[in-house]
Amino acid sequence: MDWLFLVGAGKIAMYMVRSFARSNEIKSKFFVKLFECNFCVGTWIYFCLMCFFRMELTSGIIGYFPLVSEMLSAMIVSFVLGVFSDGWTLRFGTFGAQE
Repeated sequence: MDWLFLVGAGKIAMYMVRSFARSNEIKSKFFVKLFECNFCVGTWIYFCLMCFFRMELTSGIIGYFPLVSEMLSAMIVSFVLGVFSDGWTLRFGTFGAQE
């Protein structure tokens, strides 16, 4: 149940961050590129959430290394969620819909 909450909270946070970035003019090219990439935004949001909630996936595999384990876990969750979201959108999304 904790992981489901983490994934849901991260997905909502990603939506809010990307909506904020679209509605405001950002001058930094770094942040523009960061907010255009779901994987990039997701990795940083899940990294913050995993540090805050002290959750990680890698302790049983490679052991626990502070911050490294959280970053690897965030990358894994962001990638899996991105693949699922892209597949869901491809299967059930509408083509040509305007945002």
